[in-house]
Amino acid sequence: MIKKEQLVTGKCYNVTWWCEDDRSTNDYIMTWGGRHFKDSFGCTFHYCEVCVVGEAPVEKSKKILVLGHGQHGKDCVADIMTRMLGLTSISSSVAALDTIYVVLSMATGIVDKDELFNTRGENRGLWKEAITLLNTPYKDTLCKMILEQSDIYVGMRCDLELEKCYPLFDDIYYVDASKRKPLEASMLIKYDPDRMTLIDNNGPEYMLGYEVAKALGVLSA
Repeated sequence: MIKKEQLVTGKCYNVTWWCEDDRSTNDYIMTWGGRHFKDSFGCTFHYCEVCVVGEAPVEKSKKILVLGHGQHGKDCVADIMTRMLGLTSISSSVAALDTIYVVLSMATGIVDKDELFNTRGENRGLWKEAITLLNTPYKDTLCKMILEQSDIYVGMRCDLELEKCYPLFDDIYYVDASKRKPLEASMLIKYDPDRMTLIDNNGPEYMLGYEVAKALGVLSA
């Protein structure tokens, strides 16, 4: 049992807590926020409310790819994964911005980097073309840049890039919200059940944490 004064703010722990509803114990990965634990659903637990606190199993070497159409929830899924697994994540847009800034700025007339990034949803095709240029002739250029500084790559769009980079990942997840959000022409990678795990984001927002936990296989029996 890790004592309260030994807990590190922002770190994930394996927490066992007592559920009064079904009178059973449950194990879950939670983040210590300084005053209480917080799970991926947003529920909080004070130290005195849990039974056991142990070190969370963290696979720092695991490399994960999160795919999906724009506004389908990829960044939210990656954020939940970072809290559940103790990994780091970065989107392709963030990682590539410094390198493709000149091309984007000339094409849009936007000089400010923050404005370029915040308006990327309006220029997804342009961003895709700029990243394609970055990945020419080597389709794994951006991917290797990202995996050098992060465990989770969010937002790959090119099918040729995926074919080149597929061996670099341990797991690939595809986020789907197609029942409530449109598909986009710039996303060329389709869901492949033989290579990817589907994460359903068509339900209410509070269910996404459950869907991610189910996909990761970290739910308690």
